[in-house]
Amino acid sequence: MLDFGIGLRAMSLINGSISGFKCSASLTSLALSRNSLSGPVTTLTGLDVSRCVTLKFLDVSSNNFSIGIPFLGDCLALQHLDISGNKLSGTVPPFFGSCSLLESHVLSSNNFSGKLPMDTLLKMRGLKYSICLSMSFPANLSASLLTLDLSSNYFSGPIFPNLCRNPKNTLQELYLQNNGFTGKIPPTLSNCSELVSLHLSFNYLSGTIPSSLGSLSKLQDLKLWLNMLEGEIPHELMYVKTLETLILDFNDLTGEIPF
Repeated sequence: MLDFGIGLRAMSLINGSISGFKCSASLTSLALSRNSLSGPVTTLTGLDVSRCVTLKFLDVSSNNFSIGIPFLGDCLALQHLDISGNKLSGTVPPFFGSCSLLESHVLSSNNFSGKLPMDTLLKMRGLKYSICLSMSFPANLSASLLTLDLSSNYFSGPIFPNLCRNPKNTLQELYLQNNGFTGKIPPTLSNCSELVSLHLSFNYLSGTIPSSLGSLSKLQDLKLWLNMLEGEIPHELMYVKTLETLILDFNDLTGEIPF
């Protein structure tokens, strides 16, 4: 049993097993990453993380936890949550929606299934970074999301066309490379007006490059190589004055480079 007293501000365990956990109400940071801890994550809540009402940082990444996600209870102060690199499975519980100040939400490299509940995302009003690899992701995202990285997985089907349908969206980085996405590049990606990086390489995308991408006035990196794109490179891209990297190799594109 681990029992941490009043006044403890941060804790990091190098190794060892955990059979139960209690924390003081003043604990703000709990870091247990890159160990060999195993069993249910719920052994951390003996894990009553719900008592840690001032907890801002929770990182149990890169362990061998296999069952359960800790019940966070009143997580109004939580800003960073990383449970990546474990063997967690099942669906993502909706109580994450109560973490309204959460800015970074990393669930990658687990065995989650299903969709992150839509109402959960909408309640995460402060969300800036969401890395939810190995699970199905909904098409409607938090307007405050800055980075969406679904790269190097087994996602298939078309790219969601309504990704930035909220006119107040702030998405700056979209990484969908190295998956199995098919169909056309949605012209509606031009609604992601804050995009700086767009990486769609190593998929099975077909059709032409949408000319609407030329309206992305802040775009710096556009990487579409190793797909099945065809037709001419749209001359509208020449109007993207911020563009620094354009990689279109290994497609079936024709015509002139419009620069």
